[in-house]
Amino acid sequence: EDPRADSLIASYLQRHLRLELHGQRLQPRYLGKEVDLETTYAYLEVDGIADPEGLTVLNTLLQDLFLEQQNIVHLETSAG
Repeated sequence: EDPRADSLIASYLQRHLRLELHGQRLQPRYLGKEVDLETTYAYLEVDGIADPEGLTVLNTLLQDLFLEQQNIVHLETSAG
């Protein structure tokens, strides 16, 4: 694996994954990734969100490369 992989992925995520809470852009922190044959999991964290009500996610990851690309966002809060 290229030693720059994590920084390149973090940069790509900043350009293609936008999180907003009540119209204000959030800055998620990239924690790492897991890669298997067909799936890549990217882990991010955002502090200070007590309630995800009003959270907007714009996710265009890999959609410029693959017309059939499907992305799943899994959200966990400190409340569970």
